[in-house]
Amino acid sequence: PFELHRRALIDGTADVLGEEDLAFDDDELSAFVRLRGDDRLHISHESSPRWPALLELERAAGQSGVVQYLVEELLGGIEPQLLGVLRRAALHTPIDDEVIAAVADHEDHGATVRPTLADVAESLPMTTWSDDGVSVVVHDLVCEALVSGLDDDERRWALGRLAALLTERGDYSVAVGLHEAVGDLAAIESIAGRIVNDLYLRDATDANRRLLDAIRRPLGQQRVLDA
Repeated sequence: PFELHRRALIDGTADVLGEEDLAFDDDELSAFVRLRGDDRLHISHESSPRWPALLELERAAGQSGVVQYLVEELLGGIEPQLLGVLRRAALHTPIDDEVIAAVADHEDHGATVRPTLADVAESLPMTTWSDDGVSVVVHDLVCEALVSGLDDDERRWALGRLAALLTERGDYSVAVGLHEAVGDLAAIESIAGRIVNDLYLRDATDANRRLLDAIRRPLGQQRVLDA
């Protein structure tokens, strides 16, 4: 009964299991692969699902089967125009009003849709509101299902719009990664020049080191130093 469960939560005698408890850790994931001994299962500690049921599905149907299952189970019933915006917005999470505005005006089935954050939270499973209530975090599995439906042109368009937004926000590390994804080295050079001109990199903080590494990767170290 719920009353007993609530009492156990209050007095600390209940064990509350979250996603991290139910998903495999690295050792369990490796043990699963050894146990199955199946050459069809190509596990990556970075990208493979950590939930046992999805791993079994990947073993049976491959990664494409996992994605198709997620699309059918998580996104079925969402109106197509709204789904188009959600697919593009899912390229960057948390999703907030500015992210939605950046990707909402792409022609989608001949119409433009601009959902609210409440629409995002209500339409998608496995979402959580930020503590300040200004953004919605979408689970990685839902994001994977969403972005799987983007064609190359729409994906590039949305990544470019999101990269421009994040550059204006000063979130340079993430913006550089998005510009790199679409091959826009000119935009990355522009960010590098802006940072150097602002003397941003003179402070040897961890954040600045990560930013410099992100810029060096697509451009090469010398081009950054010459910026």
